[in-house]
Amino acid sequence: MTSGGTAEADARVTHGTLDGTPERFVVVSGDADWVDRLAAAADAPVDGVAAERAGELGPAREGYPAAVIVDGEAATDPMVPFVEARESYPDAACLLAGGAARVDARAVPEADPRPVVLEYLPVRDPESVAAAAETAVERRTHRGYPVPDREDDRVATARALAGEGLDADAGDAFDGLAAAAARAVDADAATVSVLGDYRLWHVGVAGERFEELEEPLAPSVDRARTVSTYTVLEDGVHDVPDLASDPRFEADSRALELGLRAYLGAPLRVDGHAVGTLSTFRREPASFGDGADATLRSIAAVGADLLAAASAAAGDLDDLDGLDPAAAVTDLPGDGSTDED
Repeated sequence: MTSGGTAEADARVTHGTLDGTPERFVVVSGDADWVDRLAAAADAPVDGVAAERAGELGPAREGYPAAVIVDGEAATDPMVPFVEARESYPDAACLLAGGAARVDARAVPEADPRPVVLEYLPVRDPESVAAAAETAVERRTHRGYPVPDREDDRVATARALAGEGLDADAGDAFDGLAAAAARAVDADAATVSVLGDYRLWHVGVAGERFEELEEPLAPSVDRARTVSTYTVLEDGVHDVPDLASDPRFEADSRALELGLRAYLGAPLRVDGHAVGTLSTFRREPASFGDGADATLRSIAAVGADLLAAASAAAGDLDDLDGLDPAAAVTDLPGDGSTDED
């Protein structure tokens, strides 16, 4: 069962993911007519999923859904798609329309500390459900983390960068910047990333830890699983001596999965918006120290210039050949060393 909405609805979509694909609503229901009516009312494309395929929600979808809507009266077990959505799309809004009495709390393992954040709607009126989903996406009421002020403008600026061809294949300039940052603060790994509405995209990486991975480092990761989500909120640097002991990251962090424990990062600002981050990591927990703070701030300023230059170059990163990140960070304050290193 698939419903694509109307051409008029597709044209009204104003949001989108960083890679340019439009936001979509995924609707789980056994009532095809109800899904069609919701699709007609929604201001985003709607992708219907048959109730019996709710457990395949993640693998069956293409792109990143803005919202997962479950028809509580027509789904076999209303909680199953939400558990799947938490695993595959942790930044998507989750809405349950009716059927609260049918929710099986056992669907969420007690040992799993990550809750499913969902909005319950006591009515199944398709127009009301579509409006509630659009409001949740617009206001980001479902996010399990704070978002910066003027987030729409920040995401629009990040998306504009991506639209200019700034992605994981951006070139050697950002890898060089990451390598220079890692050397400057004595880190085991570093990344240069752009943060979209739902995902963080790596445009530069450095460090033996990444080279040791059996699987290549994914070009993007769910925003909810990144330290950068909090780094863009900072005016200066973001220092986390031990990710494993920080309640924001201990339950679900990509860095911890990679065996990285200490973090020091700084936002990268373009046109006044923190569109991304320069992040450095160490395998052992410890504070990087004040000297590293000043060093990373200076390197982040170089990174912001690189991002701005890449945007101005309209995706032609050959224009960045004259910018040598290693040379640019040679005479920075401090060497990043501390008594704790």
